[in-house]
Amino acid sequence: METNMQTVYSGLNEDISQISWEKLGNLRIYFAHQSVGNNIIAGVESISKDNPGIKLNVKRIDENMSFSKPVFSHSQVGRNGYPELKIQKFEEILDSGIGDSVDIAFLKLCYADIHNDTDVENIFNLYKFTLSRLEKKYPNIIFFHITVPLQVKGKGIKGILKIMSGKDHNCQRCRYNELLKKEYNIESIFDIAGIESTYHDGSREVDSKACYALIPDYTNDGSHLNEIGQKIVAKSLLNFILKISE
Repeated sequence: METNMQTVYSGLNEDISQISWEKLGNLRIYFAHQSVGNNIIAGVESISKDNPGIKLNVKRIDENMSFSKPVFSHSQVGRNGYPELKIQKFEEILDSGIGDSVDIAFLKLCYADIHNDTDVENIFNLYKFTLSRLEKKYPNIIFFHITVPLQVKGKGIKGILKIMSGKDHNCQRCRYNELLKKEYNIESIFDIAGIESTYHDGSREVDSKACYALIPDYTNDGSHLNEIGQKIVAKSLLNFILKISE
């Protein structure tokens, strides 16, 4: 099922009311990620700084952290290029005690985890079975799902050759993201890949016929989010969390 990305993009510009900010500030959230996740956290912190009325307690988790009070917690898990380890670590962290304390938990895989030679179905099945197990163990947690981020498309002759040779990694990421959309209700998916590849008018940045790509204006290095991309994705994420927590 394909999301109406023009609707999603329009939602990025919606103002978040003070009452909604207060609701966000009362949640206990855990976000597992790597480098693009750090970009998103930077966007959340930037939005909070720009809006003094926001009371988001953003903290990186540590062994002594208490979840007795509201917090937007996060941590880097596993290693880039090893999605199995990230999925395993996410479960281990929840099983360490956090799972009995948080209201919302979510894991983001990275563009670096999905390449042309990745067994996408195997990684997705591991994720699906792990999330199913976690949902049974922690019925009070709201779990949601995140599509895999993208990179900018190849430029010039090298970019064309990359697509023709089947080495367009974005196509593999789109394959994983489609598996996610087929398995789960679209309202439970935060489509970061859709946001990264959608322009103001709803048109998409593409590598080839069915392979979406990161919009160049949202990045400085072709992979990670710059200040513009960080704020766009972060505000969309906060809006998304508000909706699923209602």
